[in-house]
Amino acid sequence: SSAGTVQGTYYVGGLVGALGGGAIENSSSSATVTLTKGGMWAGGLVGILKGGRITHSHATGNVSGPTSAEAAGGLVGSCVTVPGVDARVERSYATGNVSADFGGVGGLMGGILTMGGSCTLVDVYSTGSVSADTFAGGLVGDVADTGGTLSITNAFSSGAVAPAKWDSGGLTGASGSGQS
Repeated sequence: SSAGTVQGTYYVGGLVGALGGGAIENSSSSATVTLTKGGMWAGGLVGILKGGRITHSHATGNVSGPTSAEAAGGLVGSCVTVPGVDARVERSYATGNVSADFGGVGGLMGGILTMGGSCTLVDVYSTGSVSADTFAGGLVGDVADTGGTLSITNAFSSGAVAPAKWDSGGLTGASGSGQS
């Protein structure tokens, strides 16, 4: 587990900055996570998930990107996969509030981009409030499936989502293809 304050520009996580394989299990963070100006990929637990899995884990700290920041999530900043790479988040949750000055902001995950790989969310939820200029979602801010596999199963969000300039929603702010 981790606590305190974490600040940075790229790959900023309450526990791990970038996970590209392996597993995080039964872990937690209450850290406050902040992206600096122009930053990307901040999460309450993991900044960017590029493969591997997160199971039975949670984050309770707030995540923010006050100036021109994007891809911020209560648990994971973004899930980004390429061909042959699989990423999975299962039985995990986030309760912190998430905000960013730009976009791609979600209560659980800021964004999902599958470029030939897969990103799977199973038995997950978020309860924190979400606000962003664009692509604000209660669970996931921005979803883009470009030739990969995306699946969201048994998921919910109960946090308030502030109206964005465009693309905001209770579950996802913007969604390409995939299934939920």
